[in-house]
Amino acid sequence: MEIGMIQDIVADYLMDMQWHVKYDSAHSDFDPQYRFDLVARKEKRTAVILIQPEITRQSILEIQKDIFGVKKEMPSTRVLLATDILELPTILQKGTLSDFLIDMAKKHKLGILLVDKNLDYQETWLVPSEFLYA
Repeated sequence: MEIGMIQDIVADYLMDMQWHVKYDSAHSDFDPQYRFDLVARKEKRTAVILIQPEITRQSILEIQKDIFGVKKEMPSTRVLLATDILELPTILQKGTLSDFLIDMAKKHKLGILLVDKNLDYQETWLVPSEFLYA
């Protein structure tokens, strides 16, 4: 699944839950040159959504850099990783990638949004950080 499609599905999911969503947006408390795939706000809560269609060693480095940057500037902001449901085996398979995701969930409350789309429907599942290391 492509980045734009995942972005649209996640934005629809968040808007259905009454979040205000902005695409490719800068955050007011962050360097204006840095853009996030999605920024969602609801009341006083903010979530930054990082879109990764495929979870690889290279994408893990990007995710880590983004998480550290967000948490340094805005410690209370929730960071969610959105990816294709087909990446679930990679997430669940024991190894470096899953260990990294578990570590980020424990230390930085990284949650995951899994996205599925076919001709008849689109679905999104939220996996809270607590479920990743429980």
